[in-house]
Amino acid sequence: MEPHIRSGKQLFPLALLFLAVCASSAQNVPFSGRCAVTSVPVQVRSEGVTERLGDIQLQCSGSGPGTLMAGNLTILLPINVTNRVDENNLTRDAVVSVDNGSGFIPMAIAGQVSNQSIAFNGISLTVPASGNLNLKIAGIRANVSQLVPAERQPVTAFLSSSLPVDQAQLVVAFPQTALEATLSSTGITCTGSPVPASLDLPGLFGAGTRFASTRVTEGFASAFEARVPGADSGTRFLVKYSGFPANAHIYLPDLVAGSDAMTPTAAGDLGFPQAVGQYVPGSGTLLLVRVLGADSTGAGGFPVSAPQGSGALALNSASEVALANGAGYAVYEVADANPSVQETAQFPTFIALANVATPAVAQESISLAPISSVAGASASAPVPRFSGAVPPSDCNSLRDCSAAFFPKLMVDATPILLTATGSTMTSAPGYIPVRNGAGGQLEWTVLISYLQAPAG
Repeated sequence: MEPHIRSGKQLFPLALLFLAVCASSAQNVPFSGRCAVTSVPVQVRSEGVTERLGDIQLQCSGSGPGTLMAGNLTILLPINVTNRVDENNLTRDAVVSVDNGSGFIPMAIAGQVSNQSIAFNGISLTVPASGNLNLKIAGIRANVSQLVPAERQPVTAFLSSSLPVDQAQLVVAFPQTALEATLSSTGITCTGSPVPASLDLPGLFGAGTRFASTRVTEGFASAFEARVPGADSGTRFLVKYSGFPANAHIYLPDLVAGSDAMTPTAAGDLGFPQAVGQYVPGSGTLLLVRVLGADSTGAGGFPVSAPQGSGALALNSASEVALANGAGYAVYEVADANPSVQETAQFPTFIALANVATPAVAQESISLAPISSVAGASASAPVPRFSGAVPPSDCNSLRDCSAAFFPKLMVDATPILLTATGSTMTSAPGYIPVRNGAGGQLEWTVLISYLQAPAG
């Protein structure tokens, strides 16, 4: 038995040595390569508060297989980061993904948001056998509306990292106006209008109910977006009305087919013939749907269901806009769109008024929605959300600024000669005709100035 015991004592130090060698070989050598940094800039909406910026990519190479790449990545912006966050200001909407050679896989690292920065801390990766390792940062949202629109400067991100990167400054987005619009008249004179027998578009058109059209146009292709993962809604439009008399009723289409649909919805006063819209489900053409129950900022509520089925479907339905003290609002949402085509849509606001008790001028305005004053990251504010900027005219984009359906102020400037003796006029009165030389409704003001003749 004693030789067997001595044999065990001799083997024990060897076992310790073997374990020590294994532990030493498992320790990674620090990463010694270099990471080439690039970006994929995208167009973003200058009115947007939660615009998704372009991806940032790191292509890392030059270090041996098995070496350890560890560190932190921080993105700094000139505007607020606005991803949805939890109570600790952590977001999982923005993601760091790693590609070891078989495609990008998201890492389980939340982004730490602080005002104008987002940090991804604790990155630890082992370089694969190929010696190449790629990282991608995607999904960062930012308040582009904080930039000065007139300057049109690109959004530049600054990358701060303990990893060896070849550059730190990258362009990640180009802001551009997203919504342009035309209102067929900024004031609607209520002179009496028949109430339809049936409350739908054919009934409203057939009854001759008065209307004013609203046209919305993308400032760039993809500005109007259907709902995407991580968003609360598609792009919305908030239409506000005011100044209507107490006995007025206004109606809107529940669904609006855009310019590239089978048949665009149109009332006939803005270049398209009067038509009930026709839309082919799943066609990837512009479709707007009413949102019922949304609040006055355009948030919440329930979008009307988009048509289902095959073939072209007529968009006949319409519903009333609730008015209180002559004011109300409606919300539309983009349910379908083509991101490769600059699209436009128009819809009529029908005004039913049995009689005119008191003359009134109603007003309408439109903006992207939901509108929000929350300028930074939030746990509850809607995504997307917008600043509520007043849209510019879309006639330049559509090249119809000189079209006959827009009003045109015409003043006949024939000279008028007036004579008087003392305070008694000795000539006939003179007139200056002012008229609308084209279509639509013309609003105008006049200023008369009396110039005193020089003495002498």
